[in-house]
Amino acid sequence: MRLFLLFALTGAALFVSGCFGVNLPKQDVRKTLSYDLLPLPAGEASFADEVEIVPFFSDSPAKYKMLHRNGTRLYVDEYSKWAQTPQTMLTRLFRSAFYPEKMTEHSFRLSAVILRFEANDETMTADLTVKYTLTSQRSADPLFIRTLAVSEKMNENSSEAFARAMSRAVLAQIREIKKLIRREADGK
Repeated sequence: MRLFLLFALTGAALFVSGCFGVNLPKQDVRKTLSYDLLPLPAGEASFADEVEIVPFFSDSPAKYKMLHRNGTRLYVDEYSKWAQTPQTMLTRLFRSAFYPEKMTEHSFRLSAVILRFEANDETMTADLTVKYTLTSQRSADPLFIRTLAVSEKMNENSSEAFARAMSRAVLAQIREIKKLIRREADGK
């Protein structure tokens, strides 16, 4: 009798535990995708003077995560990330843009702090704000300190559109910094 009761209770326990597994909701599985900034156009890959690009700095805890802003709320896209950190991507692009055509008497050092590198969902823009400091190789005194902010429109609210718009924002800042350095090299 005890053996029969033990089998009956074991069977009932297995039957009840099997019923709970049937009612679980279906889990959606999404793949995490990585995005990188587009390389510079061929015409942007040189500069008249030598400019050393110091690795860019950012104290954002987001690292590889794509940041989005909606009003005052900042959130992370859990399924999209950058292939490299923003500071690494910007350092790479700036170094490729400031490859000297020839060595000149003007040599500069450019350092930068990334203040904003995010998508704005309300305005549908990629927002890039960077504080640049240019010094001469001969002196530590800054020739200029400028904070540039660029917002580039996204044609849709997607990670691909964000990466394309951020690539345009970086290119716009590279062009502006080149103008400012040329002005310094020419003696204002």
